[in-house]
Amino acid sequence: MIGVTLGTGLGSGFVAGGVPLYSGAHVPQDGQLWHTPYTGGIAEDAVSTRALSSAYAERTGQQRTPVELALLAQTGDADALAVYADFGTHLARILAPWLRSFQPTALVFGGNIARSWPLFEPTLSAALPAETSIKLAVIHPV
Repeated sequence: MIGVTLGTGLGSGFVAGGVPLYSGAHVPQDGQLWHTPYTGGIAEDAVSTRALSSAYAERTGQQRTPVELALLAQTGDADALAVYADFGTHLARILAPWLRSFQPTALVFGGNIARSWPLFEPTLSAALPAETSIKLAVIHPV
């Protein structure tokens, strides 16, 4: 299983046989994805609270929190919808190599951004490798 938390940062955990893994051929350093290289930066630059707010500001010139963006998206704001769609695509591209190599049986999401699951899940699922028979699950924060 791979657990991913989406919020202020990008958290992750790789688990096999109920045991957390921190190293190995198919596990990132310390089991953490946040600092893995991605598009000239690191993964956390593309999938975090900061990433969502920055992406919307780049499109509109307006600063918004992810909660505000989710509300805007739910009312049909095209820019907010596009930001969340891009978020799902980035997340899939970050996860794909680890899903192919580690081959988890489940991928579990949590964290505050996971509350907006319906806004980024379609592009996440569409961009995941077709050969992956992964089960996606989201744990909604209370």
